[in-house]
Amino acid sequence: MQKEVRKHCIVLLILFAVCPAYCSTYFVAIDGNDSSSGTINHPFKTIPKAVSLAKFEH
Repeated sequence: MQKEVRKHCIVLLILFAVCPAYCSTYFVAIDGNDSSSGTINHPFKTIPKAVSLAKFEH
């Protein structure tokens, strides 16, 4: 049982290490601007703008 837990922990650590390389976070606010970068300090104004930048891969 301890081997299984250790194996699952290793897999989770690898996933958490790799995810930031493939993930992006965009922020949207009512006072944002769609020509902004979508960061927390410079959010987009509309959700469709954030969706248009999202990459959907299978």
